[in-house]
Amino acid sequence: MKNVTIGPRLVFPLGLILLAGAVFTVRSPAEDVDPFQKRINEAIARGKDNLLGQLPGMTAKLPGGYPMGRLSLPLAAALKGGASTKDPVIVAAFARLAKLQPAKTYGVSCYLFALDALARQQAKEGVKRRSRTFVGRKPHQAKGDVRKRMSQMVEWLVGARAEGMGYWNYGYCSAPGAQRHDFSNAQFAVLGLQIGIEHGIPVPRKVFEEIAKILISTQTLIEAPEKINISYGLRLEDLLQKRRTAVKSQSASFTVKPGGWKYTAVKGGSTASMTAAGASSLLVARNGLGRANLGLRQSLDKALVRSYAWINKNFNSFIQAPGGGHGLYTMYSLEKVGDLGEIEKFGDHNWYVEGATVLLDKQQGDGGWAGGYVNTSFAVFFLTRATRLKPYSAPKILTNSPGAGGSADRDLVFIGRLNGFISAKDILRILGDSRDSTMVSVGEEVVRNYNQNFVGELAPVLLNLWTGSSDKVSRFAKTSLQTITGLKSSDRSDYADWYSSFEKIHAMSAGGGVNASTLSGLLKSTKSPTLKGKILDIAHRNKLYQLSGDLVTELSDSKSHDYRLKVNGLLNLWSGRSVTPPAPRDADGWNKVADAWKTWAVSESSSLVAGRQLDGLLTSLEKAPPEAAPGIIKKIVALGDSAVPHLRRAVEKNEYSFHLIEALEQLTGKEIGLR
Repeated sequence: MKNVTIGPRLVFPLGLILLAGAVFTVRSPAEDVDPFQKRINEAIARGKDNLLGQLPGMTAKLPGGYPMGRLSLPLAAALKGGASTKDPVIVAAFARLAKLQPAKTYGVSCYLFALDALARQQAKEGVKRRSRTFVGRKPHQAKGDVRKRMSQMVEWLVGARAEGMGYWNYGYCSAPGAQRHDFSNAQFAVLGLQIGIEHGIPVPRKVFEEIAKILISTQTLIEAPEKINISYGLRLEDLLQKRRTAVKSQSASFTVKPGGWKYTAVKGGSTASMTAAGASSLLVARNGLGRANLGLRQSLDKALVRSYAWINKNFNSFIQAPGGGHGLYTMYSLEKVGDLGEIEKFGDHNWYVEGATVLLDKQQGDGGWAGGYVNTSFAVFFLTRATRLKPYSAPKILTNSPGAGGSADRDLVFIGRLNGFISAKDILRILGDSRDSTMVSVGEEVVRNYNQNFVGELAPVLLNLWTGSSDKVSRFAKTSLQTITGLKSSDRSDYADWYSSFEKIHAMSAGGGVNASTLSGLLKSTKSPTLKGKILDIAHRNKLYQLSGDLVTELSDSKSHDYRLKVNGLLNLWSGRSVTPPAPRDADGWNKVADAWKTWAVSESSSLVAGRQLDGLLTSLEKAPPEAAPGIIKKIVALGDSAVPHLRRAVEKNEYSFHLIEALEQLTGKEIGLR
């Protein structure tokens, strides 16, 4: 079991318990992102924008050679990079593709990549699903015309293969072995079939048997055996269910002869790109075989381990400077093996970190990479881990005190089944990607254990979980948002508006620029008891007594007993009165309390404001140097007649204060003199 280190804080092996708490402060969400991840996010965004800039021209005038594939590849990458499915550029590109007929293996496969990216991005955006055909499917799965088009492309790929041979040509293979073939075409076709499986589109099992057999039989081995250690990523589900089988353990060691593949299905020599292509194809074949044909599965697993050993032995051939040749295609092929195989490290090589570092260093000023839109697409695919079908890397489990404070530490919540602290937002994001209903209870634990003063910070992630489907994950997100906000709406936009107000309130509180007028507007506009409560806290902390009239109105308008208690208590504190609140559900009692405060507000609320403001000014006057006194007196006089009673009492307590007498004389127009 490995240890991890976050910043200066030591992290112990899984199983130890965090012993101490932390003091939290407000901090910008941007500060919570790891610097390396922040660079990756920025690179992806720039790469996406670069591709979006090129797509209109490609849509208007289709590229030659493989028009379907050449348009689909950057389209898929842009969506993986975060482009909106409603972006006119994206919509126009898909409309153009819908008019094309399948003709080439590369083109059809890339089109499937784009359709898959579209369906998954729609799920993230919460696109409403009205089709009855979607019932029983996972939220990310395509429906309607997208699903129909997907099925057509999968059917084409199945029919286009050299039946019985396990490979594909550039176009339709009319007879076994009748045309040339290669493992690059096969790689793209197999990944296209995997997309079909993920979207519930049936693929004959014999297709995967053919793929497995040809790759096993044509693998070229290096004579000398080598020891290879593979570090696997664990899914959060694995940790929660304590699955620790030999295959799914965090690492495994093998001593095997490294084996790879070349461009065609013959033995003799191996290349980096084709070895990765062969390994990823075997991983998909294993997925397609399921539990069938155990003997073939065992041979397949052995061939996979040999390919991992080859990748480790020749790792520098995969991580090379992008630009020209097949460098980025090779890195993209490595990404497929790493993610489909759920691998974190080949030997000592963390493939993603090493590869991402190279890509970050080689990104050009326009956001693209040398080699044009094809290489830029491959780079974005790598950085977004585009082949990942399910998130397997579990968040890091911290087992010591997050003593540095701040919102990064606030994000850590204790999860009983893991016996440690883990990132709340990471768990919720994984829940959103997997849509695994068995993990909903963990999501509920996250919301329950999050620092309740700041639990509103989870709203954006929960909004992403609330898609147009009615699955258990969406229901959990909706219920959690209702609990956090105190709202009972079924309209998702109401919670988005709530978070917008939540951000304004936090920014105001953290920045020190508290404005009574703005707070008053927020108090009147929101229906959320939790937001109203936060506004009251800020008003009291900043002595905004001019909001007392708003509080009196709140007593009449609100129906929440707890909130009314808070309002009544604050008014008592500000005014020095002692109005006793009624019992819960005593509507008449609350009406009487509200009427009492209304009477008070008419005669005394302005005096309260002036008195409280005068207290602050008098404190400033006591500490101010002589030259500052005239300015403070001017502010006292500006309070008007309502400040006179308070000023008279202050004069009586401070009989030798010339400044107070001067202010009182200006307000009353009468000479008082020193007494």
